[in-house]
Amino acid sequence: MSARVLSIEKFLIISRKFRKVKQSKQKQDKAIYLKMRHQIKMLQALGPVLHTPQAKKLKGYRYQLWELRPMLKRVFYGVWKKNNFVLLNHYTKKKDETDPRQIERALSLLDDWYERKGK
Repeated sequence: MSARVLSIEKFLIISRKFRKVKQSKQKQDKAIYLKMRHQIKMLQALGPVLHTPQAKKLKGYRYQLWELRPMLKRVFYGVWKKNNFVLLNHYTKKKDETDPRQIERALSLLDDWYERKGK
């Protein structure tokens, strides 16, 4: 089963934070970048079969919202037309619970995507 992940390279390369991480000489930054890239490729290969610890479904929201969980980074993504996934936003987790502002931002970005592309 192969899923289509939309805008992987755009997400990893254009995102300012990840561009800095990719170009960094720090070992930890390189590890984060490689882990993030690996998990996105796993999402692409496994699609909805990808689960904990790599991915987690967030429950109780108006759309199906998932998060990739490489190290302390979180990448939110949504489902679009069955086996397509849209990468929405990312942040560094600082507390045990997921930041509700980041979830709301991801939902807003998914609203925008659905408005432009349809569900």
